[in-house]
Amino acid sequence: METKPIRIEAKIDAGVLFSFMMRHTYTTFSGLFTILLGLGAFGLFFQSLSGNNDSQKLILLIIALLFTVGNPYLLFKKAKEQAKRNPLYKEALIYTLDDEGVHLAVDGKEECLVWSGIKKWKKTGKVCILYTSKVHAILLPYKDMKDQKDAVETLIQSKLK
Repeated sequence: METKPIRIEAKIDAGVLFSFMMRHTYTTFSGLFTILLGLGAFGLFFQSLSGNNDSQKLILLIIALLFTVGNPYLLFKKAKEQAKRNPLYKEALIYTLDDEGVHLAVDGKEECLVWSGIKKWKKTGKVCILYTSKVHAILLPYKDMKDQKDAVETLIQSKLK
């Protein structure tokens, strides 16, 4: 049975990029290690509150804040800059999903990525991520799917078994 094509006019903004970057960063070993370091530093900071070594408290608090607040802040700045700098993100990207794959139309040119070229798919609260490699992905923002979210996810799931 042929699937009806699903058209998405996607606007990639800093929020979408940040959601992708957070998920991509904090689901790797180094990202999880960063979280553990931050939480460990917070734990040691709270444990040191009963002591009287103020410099140790300050160092632990700085380390904890760098890992738990600083890294996400830097990712947000990077996402904001990338959204501003990348010419593809200045206009809407037209994605069409069908039985063949994911078609992208930009500036009158169309490219098609067949389903076998997609390695895996993941979701965040803001974006559906179709990985084409370990570091490259197609981002389909949920805000741009409108009432097609379930149809998109069903199609992706059926094609990426």
